[in-house]
Amino acid sequence: MGTLDGAVEAEIDVKTSVNGMVDVIELHRNDKEHLFLDYENNIWPW
Repeated sequence: MGTLDGAVEAEIDVKTSVNGMVDVIELHRNDKEHLFLDYENNIWPW
C-alpha cells in the first residue's frame, strides 16, 4: 500500500494489483457473503 517514502520496495506493481482487484471484484460482485480477498482471490481470515 505504500513504500515508506522509498525505504521499502513494493511487492507488486500497481498495474498487477489493480488488474487483480478488478478481476476479483467482478468474480464476486453478486456474492451474498462478506469476504476478505486479495488481488489473487485468496481468502484472508477475519
